[in-house]
Amino acid sequence: MPRTTLLVALVLLVSSATAHAAVQSSAYVVGADVDTSRFAAHVVSAGDVDLDGYSDLLVATPDFNAPGLAHAGRVQLFRGTASGPADTAAWTVTGTFAGQHFGEVIVAVGDVNGDGYADVMIGTPTENSSAGRVRLYLGSPAGLAITPQVLAIGEANAQFGAAIAGIGDLDRDGFDDLLIGAPLHAGAFGPGAAYVFRPSGPA
Repeated sequence: MPRTTLLVALVLLVSSATAHAAVQSSAYVVGADVDTSRFAAHVVSAGDVDLDGYSDLLVATPDFNAPGLAHAGRVQLFRGTASGPADTAAWTVTGTFAGQHFGEVIVAVGDVNGDGYADVMIGTPTENSSAGRVRLYLGSPAGLAITPQVLAIGEANAQFGAAIAGIGDLDRDGFDDLLIGAPLHAGAFGPGAAYVFRPSGPA
C-alpha cells in the first residue's frame, strides 16, 4: 500500500550586516500511514493540550477510510517533546459514518473553559444533510478528551462549522470565545451567518 508522509520543515531567514541572507532549514517526519486518504490535508498547532510544556500537533486525514466506512475521516494528535513531535499519535478520533470527512476543519481555539489546557474544535460542515456540526475537545492532564461537546444549529444545508476561529475573551469573563461560520445559512444565495459562542466555564 502506498505510504504518505507528513514533512514539517522549519525555515529560518538570517540577515547579515552586509545585507547577505542565508536560509537554513531542518525537517522532521512526524507520521506516515494510509494511502490516498489525504493524510495531513490539514495540520495545526493544537497548543499545549496536556500542559507538559510542549506544543502539540493536530493532523487531519479527511478522506480516511475506516473499516466499512469510506471517507469517514480521522484526526490525530502528535504530542510535542524535547526532540520534536512524537512519531506516533497519542490521540486518534475516527469518523463514525461514511462520507463524514471528519477533520475537514480543525482549529486550535485556546482555553475555552479556563482550566489552563488548550482545547480544539473539529468541524464537519457536510454532516447531517450539510447542516453541519462542530465538536469541541477539551484538553486535560491526559491530553484531549475522546468524548466531545457537540454544537449544531439544525439548519439543513447551512454548512455550520465550515469556518471556526478562537477569538479570545470578548466579554472578559476569563474564558476564550468562539466564532463559527455557516456560509449557506438561509440558502445557497442567502447571506450566510457567523455565530459567537461564549463558554461559561469548566465542563
